Amino acid sequence: MGRGIGGVLFELALAYIGAWMFNLLVVVLPRLRSRDRVLAAGGGLIRRLSGVGLAMPAILAEGAQTRVPQQAPPPEDWLTVIGQRLPFGGPSPLHVPEGMGARAATWQEWIGDAVAKVESLNASLIPYYPFLEIELIGLVNDVVLSDFVDEGRTLASLPAPVNGDMSSLGRPLAEFMTACAALRAYHEHEVA
Repeated sequence: MGRGIGGVLFELALAYIGAWMFNLLVVVLPRLRSRDRVLAAGGGLIRRLSGVGLAMPAILAEGAQTRVPQQAPPPEDWLTVIGQRLPFGGPSPLHVPEGMGARAATWQEWIGDAVAKVESLNASLIPYYPFLEIELIGLVNDVVLSDFVDEGRTLASLPAPVNGDMSSLGRPLAEFMTACAALRAYHEHEVA
């Protein structure tokens, strides 16, 4: 009787080990290889998406003719103060084509350009979404669905020139830049 039970347990153990090996070889390892290929291909897009917000402090500081803050991402109060110096209709460091040459874009146009970059990069990432980890998708969504993108889309659609200055975007810009910094940190730790 004990021999029969021992034989059954031995066969169950072999079956379990065989099933575990099958799962490892057929499911787990190919999925890890696919993940690495997807992250290698989509990693550049993720880096560029996070770069939109990470480049903003230097651009804003250049436009306001001041220094970039030591803290990265900059605090909301710095963005609000700097924004007071940047009227929506004023010239930004971005240049746009006009006739045979180029002209300085307004801050309203600069915002529209930043929103267009975010939307374009997100659209390029869509085919990779089924292969990305939930945490990474959440970080991308924090950038793409941020208040800055929503408010920037609205602002860019208004006829120019818009009255006011960039100080009204202090909080949304701070949150957007923080989301971009978190996405870049994940990229550097997990992807690169």
